[in-house]
Amino acid sequence: MGNCKGTQAIDEPEDEIPHHCPKGQHLIENLRLGVASFSRDYEQHYEVIRDKPLGVGLHGPVYRAVHRESGVTYANKFLCTKGAKPESLSMLKNELMIMSTMDHPNVAQLMDVYETVDGFHMIEELCTGGELHSRMAKSGKFLEEDARIHLGVMVDVIRYMHDKKIVHNDLKLENWLFENESEGALLKLIDFGFSKHTSPNEKLRGAQGSTMYMAPEMFTGDYDQQCDMWSVGVIAYMMVTAAPPFLKLSPDNTGVDFKGTKDMIVKGDYAYPKGLDLSPQATEFIDKLLVVNPHDRLTAVEAQKHDWFENNKVEEATLDEDICQKLEDFSSMTKLQQTVLQVIAYMLTPHQIGRLRQEFLKLDVKTDGKGVHHVGEVTYEQFSTCMKKAGVTSNEERLHQAFESIDFDRSGIIHWSEFLAATMNYSALSEKELQKAFDRLDCDNSGFITLENLKALVGDDISERELVDMLESVPLSDSSKGSTGGLKFEEFVEVVFVARNRKDSVDAILEDTENIESQIKQSVRPSSDLTAGSDHSES
Repeated sequence: MGNCKGTQAIDEPEDEIPHHCPKGQHLIENLRLGVASFSRDYEQHYEVIRDKPLGVGLHGPVYRAVHRESGVTYANKFLCTKGAKPESLSMLKNELMIMSTMDHPNVAQLMDVYETVDGFHMIEELCTGGELHSRMAKSGKFLEEDARIHLGVMVDVIRYMHDKKIVHNDLKLENWLFENESEGALLKLIDFGFSKHTSPNEKLRGAQGSTMYMAPEMFTGDYDQQCDMWSVGVIAYMMVTAAPPFLKLSPDNTGVDFKGTKDMIVKGDYAYPKGLDLSPQATEFIDKLLVVNPHDRLTAVEAQKHDWFENNKVEEATLDEDICQKLEDFSSMTKLQQTVLQVIAYMLTPHQIGRLRQEFLKLDVKTDGKGVHHVGEVTYEQFSTCMKKAGVTSNEERLHQAFESIDFDRSGIIHWSEFLAATMNYSALSEKELQKAFDRLDCDNSGFITLENLKALVGDDISERELVDMLESVPLSDSSKGSTGGLKFEEFVEVVFVARNRKDSVDAILEDTENIESQIKQSVRPSSDLTAGSDHSES
């Protein structure tokens, strides 16, 4: 890829940023891609800790990056574009676009992209619990019960991806990380460097990924998303045996015989260790994934329904009352308030999200004869069923109104980030968090949120006429009028305060900027839990 030093700040003012970064169709995608952001000096916003890399990716080392204002630590992954061939640039853009569309609680989130003259700096959610592979290396094979729970999560995530026609193409133990070091930490998928977005019936060609996890058809011809399911079978086998199913060592036993390993994979030649204590259901699950013919292999949907996961199934639970109220009330907010909360929601940390993960799972249920399954997003039917069950309302008009207001991108589905925007506890927002949200919307650093800023970020989610109406609905101070026609920070804060107090009398909201600033200072709180209730435990 050329001579590229992705670990150094770029400070040559005469160089032009090439603007290879793609643009998404929706607000959440554009926030993650850093669209319209004049952000070449990423180290102005982040302190990059280079003395101990988190790891080494396909394109170079991955470092910790501490956001200078909020103090939140992220992972900084660099993708080099200097001297890159067109096909390599296309691959990099593909990774950015796929990551920007991933909106699932078990996928590590892309937070921002900074483009420099040398490439992209991807700011990603930091998972501090280590790799699944590392945990297995420390303690040996997993207990079958633990393996079943983790694999159930993996299958849910892959079902979500395959529903979107996305093939990961590099599923392995090292690409599943734990959110933190706690025993019940969430498992999250990372690294979409080899991922592909496919059209219906499209076939892929060319072996990619890590040999031991690759499906037979990747060596012999065309392949599709079923290659991911083979990789799940390999991961499952390794978790319960602490050894790979397909591995041929070199004659002197000092390395891997890749040709011999490939031959084993193509033939589906594997066996279980003697004396392995494993249930028939677990063995059957693995065997139905490690099938050479991809047409006979379990799909993600079929894997979710396998008998081995029967004990993973949960009964349909009722949404908490405060969550229901927030979901119903979201439609009473203005479009500008809803937009602001979308921006804030995408920046929440795992600790701030807290119990909302479990509440989302109560909505994200698909019921069939084999129990309850999670698909990573919520349809109107699911939403309506849960809200009626909770006793909120049976009025279809009100339910449709609530659903449509939460469905910010008008996709007909409530995504994870949209659910967070509607249910987070915005009354706990600190001044720093409000400033960070304002800065993301003020993407040209003018000190105002303008129509042009909003147009650059919202994509197809909001029409230009709606954007104009959004800004005109807010009384602007004299200094905001004229050529800018935008919101100052104080006016932006007032928008949030109106949202905070929408259940109270409007008369209780302070009328001038000085009083608003005073109220902010009095209400500043640490950036702690922004969940809707008082349960601060991590899920």
